[in-house]
Amino acid sequence: MTTRLDVPGLHRAVAFVAIVCAATGGLLALNQRVKVRTTGSDTSSDLFAPLSALAREPLRYGLTMVPDARAERRLRWTWAPILPAGLDVVVLGQSDADHMSATFFRKPERFYNGFVSSAHFAYQWEVLDALLRRANVPKMILWDVRSGEMLEPHIDPPYDGPADAPGFFAGPLFVRGAPSVPRWYDDLPSLLSLAQTKFTLTALWNESGFRRRSVQIGADDGKPFVLLPAGAASTSHRWLSDGSRVYPAEVNGKLVPRRQPGLEEARGERVVNEASIERFDDMLGKAEKAGIPVIVYAPPLRPLAADSPSQQGAYAAFEARTRAVTEKHGVDFCNLTKRASDIGCPDEGFYDELHVGRPCDARVLHELVNGCAPRLGETLRAYVTTEIASARGPAR
Repeated sequence: MTTRLDVPGLHRAVAFVAIVCAATGGLLALNQRVKVRTTGSDTSSDLFAPLSALAREPLRYGLTMVPDARAERRLRWTWAPILPAGLDVVVLGQSDADHMSATFFRKPERFYNGFVSSAHFAYQWEVLDALLRRANVPKMILWDVRSGEMLEPHIDPPYDGPADAPGFFAGPLFVRGAPSVPRWYDDLPSLLSLAQTKFTLTALWNESGFRRRSVQIGADDGKPFVLLPAGAASTSHRWLSDGSRVYPAEVNGKLVPRRQPGLEEARGERVVNEASIERFDDMLGKAEKAGIPVIVYAPPLRPLAADSPSQQGAYAAFEARTRAVTEKHGVDFCNLTKRASDIGCPDEGFYDELHVGRPCDARVLHELVNGCAPRLGETLRAYVTTEIASARGPAR
């Protein structure tokens, strides 16, 4: 004789425990995901809303900016979690890389220009690090290394140095000020706390609202982070959705050059900055460790600076030391410092002595995929447009 034990309350208890465990696990996972995504970023600020609008309607808007490394760093750190995953090409460098454009690539949404108006390699790497922390690993880096960057007597602080290391003129790195994200099993009390759950719900609500909300076009009053029509001239510098910059009065890549370009790149007794060489060596090692192929290029200077007789020795030293570092890491180095005319960058293609417009940057890419980057040029060719990859190249 078999006795059947039937306890209705037991089934309800088991179901209740299962529901509680599933809900707790789901909440834990959600809280951890939001915590990782927002650590060190600025997703609750007013900056997140216009950036989300810029990402949502990239052809419609431009975002006013102030050419300042501190403001640019904050913007890029905030932008990192908004960018789409699966980037193909990321540009790193200082301000002379600012016109590298998504329009040069077959999949423009997979390109990101991460320039920062600073010669410091630590600030340049910080842009990429913000992406790597969100598992957005690009397939290739194009690293703009200007000759003057290696020839200026500035302090170049190490990326791994303390927050108060000398040389961080635009503030310490975000990773020095932001709390590290612990593993979930080391931080259970915090992740399951009411405070963290409330923050998660608030962050998700804000992000959902930002992505749905129609952000109004603002006034061109000199303030940063104001949305303006992407294709209209303005008195402000502007960011575009690919991370590139538009200069005042510029429309559709057509520069309005400064009336009197300076000669900061062609005066003084300049020598190779050994600290910058050391930092550059370190950054290439970090990229190699992360498994990201790199092409290094030195952008063209306006001939009035590149042809200065007093600077030829400095340019030669820059070439030798930079090439030695790139060869150490097996990286292509395309030095275009004195080749503006050769590659089709006329005087009117320069905003000033250093900064080139979009047509000239298109010519730079053309050089990279047509022999100037022998190791990775063919790989890069698969990403650029047919016009840039062609033997003739884009219009001069």
